[in-house]
Amino acid sequence: MTGFGRRHIANVATGTGAGVRKPPGKEGAGLGHPDQRAIEVPEFERVSREFSFVPGLGLPGRVWSSLEAKYIPDVVSDENFPRASIAEREGLHAAFGFPILLGGEVLGVIEFFSREIRQPDRSVY
Repeated sequence: MTGFGRRHIANVATGTGAGVRKPPGKEGAGLGHPDQRAIEVPEFERVSREFSFVPGLGLPGRVWSSLEAKYIPDVVSDENFPRASIAEREGLHAAFGFPILLGGEVLGVIEFFSREIRQPDRSVY
């Protein structure tokens, strides 16, 4: 695989957002949260749609290469989060991503974001 495709939706609803990133050659609709209370993060969403991730790069790339869920308490201070400066401008901090798997193959990665810096709850994650 080369890099994740450019299809991505990052909706932020009451401080949390979700997006799906698909590997190359994977088609279908993106996922999002159609919440009436959604807040806008237009620059973060635009860059997320345009950016192509490779295994190991950023949250989607880490999830992709490990085939496991990953958590970042604060993307703004994470050295491997290419969208950190934009996330900071638009007030995003904690992030959680997990893979969509089929027989050990990554079909996509779903990301969730929070406006708060949060430590992972090990009883859940």
